[in-house]
Amino acid sequence: MKKRYASDLRDIQKEFGEEITSLVAYNIEDKSKTWEERKAHTIEQSKKGTLEQKALVVVDKYANLLEMIENYQMYADYMGIV
Repeated sequence: MKKRYASDLRDIQKEFGEEITSLVAYNIEDKSKTWEERKAHTIEQSKKGTLEQKALVVVDKYANLLEMIENYQMYADYMGIV
């Protein structure tokens, strides 16, 4: 895990405790890997994860999808597509 994430995790642990820190650490991707490698790791990791860890992955993907929809709508309105 990169140094930046380690210090961020220490701050999270101080504020929210070990359980939340563990969930956050579970969902951090290694950005030095390719997109394909990161997604393959997430899939493999999720096969062995707890229900809470799997739920976090789903919620994160859902939040990403909502953001993509909002961005599309914003740009589509701006460009007169929709």
